[in-house]
Amino acid sequence: MNNFIHLKTNDDLVYLSINYPNYGRIKNNANAMAAEFFYNESLDDEFYIKLEQRAIEITASANFFDFTFDLVCLKKELKTCLKAFKTMLNYDDFKNYDLIKDKIKNYFLIHLQEYDNLAKMRLYENYFQADFKNDKFGDYENLNKKDFKEYIKNFQNQTNKIVISANLDEAELKEIKELLNAGNSTYESLKTNESFYKEESKNISQAFVRFISSVEINSLKQRAIIGLASYVLGGGFGSRITEEIRVKRGLAYSAFAFFTAFKKNFLIQGYLQTKNKSKDEAIKIVKAEFARLISDGISEDEFKKAKEFLVGSEILKYATTQNRHLIACSECFNDLAQGELKQITQIIKDLKLCECNELLKSQTLINNLSFYVISGNE
Repeated sequence: MNNFIHLKTNDDLVYLSINYPNYGRIKNNANAMAAEFFYNESLDDEFYIKLEQRAIEITASANFFDFTFDLVCLKKELKTCLKAFKTMLNYDDFKNYDLIKDKIKNYFLIHLQEYDNLAKMRLYENYFQADFKNDKFGDYENLNKKDFKEYIKNFQNQTNKIVISANLDEAELKEIKELLNAGNSTYESLKTNESFYKEESKNISQAFVRFISSVEINSLKQRAIIGLASYVLGGGFGSRITEEIRVKRGLAYSAFAFFTAFKKNFLIQGYLQTKNKSKDEAIKIVKAEFARLISDGISEDEFKKAKEFLVGSEILKYATTQNRHLIACSECFNDLAQGELKQITQIIKDLKLCECNELLKSQTLINNLSFYVISGNE
């Protein structure tokens, strides 16, 4: 796959994303998380002030699989922006190391009180093997200064991928290409545990329910069908889960299910919030709707409405340079061909209902739902 993509624009803005595969939280959890704080907050104040004065934004993000820097600036400030980025990568003053650890700990403790996020974290930790960590939650207590320094130092030698959206010629692209460490990078499929139901008690009046299951996908067409099916299942008002749980029974304000691609893993997951006494009934409905999707498939009316929405909303995805840049990043950083995600919409447009229902009948993994629930101890 192409490690460097230049999207030609007519804008005066430059969007630049530099991605380091397999350098994120799954394989480097505590270090990646600390690096996000390190680059975003721990350099000298004067450094950030100068960036702000020139309307330059540089943001570091520790993602599940990768670590990414996103740079945004005016074209006239590109040289300054690139110089600042190089300064960040070469920064080796760790005087704020203890502060970084405290910030991570505080963030962690605060978000433990956000029960939907906590349920999501616990779901991932139990569903995926090999100490999978979700969001900003990580093994911060095992953060080691020596290992962290080595992690930061190794950015210089890591394979990376670059996507830039800007009105630049080859001469102007030359300096950006110097940041590229082209090489092969592959992602492993994450191993999952057997399906489960786990519940955690808190002194709360509501139950926070998260659920997940795996999907087998081997082609773009299958991905398009599962995306459409997940929209029918839980894509909002008119979807089966929302109708059955919220509209018909009033058990929850929101109940959703959605398709997610984690590099080599394809998932349908979702969430709902309900009263403690209603959680068992709501969960029973979720299970029933997942099973019905496989056994009965999608109706003609559901199929028509889902196609209209998914195809009709396509133009909005590409409405701005920033959106087009983010889509290109998603393709490049997930080892997809450029324009591949756009092909999915065309596939949906040409789909036949019988093709969808035939595939769904073979997707028995979808029924192997796992749940993590945080509920009141009343």
